[in-house]
Amino acid sequence: MNVALGLLLKTALVMMVWFWNSLRLLALLLIVLLGALSVWKIVEVVRWPAPIRYFQDPYVCGQISGYVLRFSWEYVLYWPEYEGLSSWEPGFHKNKSGCDANLNALKLIASWPEMKPGVSTYRSTGFTYDFEGVSILVKPSSRAVTDMQRLLKLTLEGLTPEQRRGVEYINELGLFHVRGFGPMSREGVSDFYWSEQDGQIKHVAYCPWLPIQKRTAECNFRFFISELGAFSEIEFQFEKLEHWQEIVRASVDFLNEGLIGS
Repeated sequence: MNVALGLLLKTALVMMVWFWNSLRLLALLLIVLLGALSVWKIVEVVRWPAPIRYFQDPYVCGQISGYVLRFSWEYVLYWPEYEGLSSWEPGFHKNKSGCDANLNALKLIASWPEMKPGVSTYRSTGFTYDFEGVSILVKPSSRAVTDMQRLLKLTLEGLTPEQRRGVEYINELGLFHVRGFGPMSREGVSDFYWSEQDGQIKHVAYCPWLPIQKRTAECNFRFFISELGAFSEIEFQFEKLEHWQEIVRASVDFLNEGLIGS
């Protein structure tokens, strides 16, 4: 009898220990699950939302200087900047958007010379200077320096007197050129270019030198589009500099093709 009772008590004790350990394991699993859910919720809150969440239309549309521009989202690298809060400020997606809203900036990525959507190719390149197309930034003239003579002066203000004496005109390009320090730093040099027409500066460009890669980065051309009352910056490979006039013309034509009214 005593032996049977002992076995019964021992079995009950083992069952209690097993039950207690099961409860502990279950509690641990619940804690891990709740922790994972909490982390997921936090990530969902802080993760930068995809632009499509805010802009459902397949086209980006907005006004610049009273002109309405519309382009497929396939050309847009990130999102358009509308009048109001900056995209770096919380709640920027609540800015008025659409064809009735004013654009502060719009960056478009296209192949060249086809001018087809180039965002996927742009993202797949390791460095921006490897992209063989063109990026086009357009913004209202009120948000940019439209006095091209002043813009050129600001761009070249870092040059030393000796560097300024190196200004030359490259007939094959139809551009003036000088190499020297940029306005922000004297740690590296850039190639600066500009065009003139009837004594007026029309385009101002710079192509910075990359000392680590030992090559010239993409060239940035800045100019005013009087037909749209807009300021534009386009970037393309330095190797395509000889085609700069064709690229600028194609970019302006591309923007005009997006014009749908005023």
